[in-house]
Amino acid sequence: MAHIREIHDDTGDLVDLAYFCSDSCNSNWHPAGIADQGVEPYGGWYGCQEIESDEVCENCGDIIEGYDSHTSREAN
Repeated sequence: MAHIREIHDDTGDLVDLAYFCSDSCNSNWHPAGIADQGVEPYGGWYGCQEIESDEVCENCGDIIEGYDSHTSREAN
């Protein structure tokens, strides 16, 4: 399960998502130039989201397993 932060362009359109392994990684993520990149400030819990494929946590680098990983393991 992933925690997500939305990234918008200067017109307000959603252009990307940042993925995190935990709420604490999400709330502690403050990259340089965050406002210039269109990244929303931490706005509270947006966790327990199922993701299709594995993603890397933007803050700590841990792998967040998507449901495809679980399906592949069950098939083997």
